[in-house]
Amino acid sequence: MQLGLTSVGGEASWARRIQFDAPVHYALEAADLQPTESCVGRLEGAVARTPIDQFYVIKEVLAAEVDAQDCGSLDARGRFAVVNANVAVEKACIATETVAPVAVAYRILPLADLFAPSSAGGAAVEAISPAETDTLFQALHSEFRIGTARQSEWELASAYRDACDVGYSPACAYPTWQRSDGPDLARAAVMFEPRCDLGDELGCVIASWARMYDGRGQLDRKLDPVGAHRLATKACDLGPLGCWHLGNMEAAAIGTDKDLFSALTHWREACDAGITVACTDLGLFIASGAGTTPDPARANRLYERACTAGLPVACTNLGQHLMDGTGLPADPDRGVLLLGEACAEGEQTACSNLGAAASKGLGMAQSHQQAFALYKQACDLGGGMGCQNLATAYRDGLGTAQDMVKAVAAQRRACLVGNVQYCNDIGVEFWGADGSGPHAAEAAWYFEAACSWGLGQACGNAGLAYNKGVGVALDPSRAASLYAEGCELGAPLSCGWLGDCYSSGFGVKRSKSKARSYWRTACDGGDVRACGLVR
Repeated sequence: MQLGLTSVGGEASWARRIQFDAPVHYALEAADLQPTESCVGRLEGAVARTPIDQFYVIKEVLAAEVDAQDCGSLDARGRFAVVNANVAVEKACIATETVAPVAVAYRILPLADLFAPSSAGGAAVEAISPAETDTLFQALHSEFRIGTARQSEWELASAYRDACDVGYSPACAYPTWQRSDGPDLARAAVMFEPRCDLGDELGCVIASWARMYDGRGQLDRKLDPVGAHRLATKACDLGPLGCWHLGNMEAAAIGTDKDLFSALTHWREACDAGITVACTDLGLFIASGAGTTPDPARANRLYERACTAGLPVACTNLGQHLMDGTGLPADPDRGVLLLGEACAEGEQTACSNLGAAASKGLGMAQSHQQAFALYKQACDLGGGMGCQNLATAYRDGLGTAQDMVKAVAAQRRACLVGNVQYCNDIGVEFWGADGSGPHAAEAAWYFEAACSWGLGQACGNAGLAYNKGVGVALDPSRAASLYAEGCELGAPLSCGWLGDCYSSGFGVKRSKSKARSYWRTACDGGDVRACGLVR
């Protein structure tokens, strides 16, 4: 909520913009605070989008230390908006680092009402231009770490404030979804989902995300994939951004059957309409030949287009193809330049790939020290591959002192930020032959971590650990549960092992019919052992 303020009482005019912070409304309601009439007068002359009588004046502050109040703005806790209606006092505050006197104003309404679109008789949502929509979308994409580079806090706040200033009310609410440990996608959806009902494409996309991604920006199929797909379909009916999102769901079989042809069609439509992230996704599938004929040269043209438009992940992909000579003549010098620019923008894969180039001396002078620094930067940005490479550097003493403790810590972090296959592979290495490895307990941790990120084979491996009681306590029920999760995620071996559980009554109620059903599923997926059991 933005207010343009002018002076009261005929003094020299002044103006400033105050951000009214929403999260505190819960605390204010609980406190049952009443307006203070002596403070209301200090708000006379304020110009706001909503009538000033919709705000309650909470308290009057006569003095405060600078560490408790930020004069004329928010207090240090970010809880109250402090409105100073006297230019002389404003100057005194700046000079003396104190606040005296000021009024604190707050509008106490439920969040859904506070940030619901203002419309007459259900009219359409406030207009927001395609360029503004794209800028806001990129900020949200970054904020919730939906497979993209992390923007700076300043860039995020700037995008939200700009969208708020042109009348897009959910953007005004961005402080409400902040927690001490990061943004809360579910809380953001409270602001955006009502917009979807009124025909807001971006609102439908955010509401859909909230039904499929967890707080780490990772897919969680236990949420509401069918509901997410329904909202994505509605978003696609409303515009190209929604079609990009729907294509993602079709490609990953989220809430619907896998349909690469439809996904490619939707990405192509979105890319042609200027959604740069759709061009990048389209390029990835065209380069690999997923659902279409492989055409790396065409993929590079799509990457070039999105990179020129300022999308760091597209510059990363194009830069790596230039390094490898994939679909175009190799040009390590330009490849390093593009990777460097993307890394500077916070694209963790670019930093990791640039580190690999430094370690090999490709397109730049060979330097294990520089490679180590880039791997660390990538890992700090939340890149699983960067953490994996960092672990190798610590283990082998490349560019830094050998340190096995830090190597293990980097390995674990690679798991925690979602480098799932690596996580499972480390578990297999620690597990050894049939759980005989010296680090079986560590193996179980890696298997369960990878399972939590949705890797079916890791769920099955974790189930084996509980089945055998190796590295963890024997737990038949937990073993069967992990096998079931792995089977649901498409891991044939997990289905076969779950069939074994039903056959013997291990951790589940014995059922020959269910055993045969799971063995058949495993056999159809390529588990030869299971095929022998259903004959």
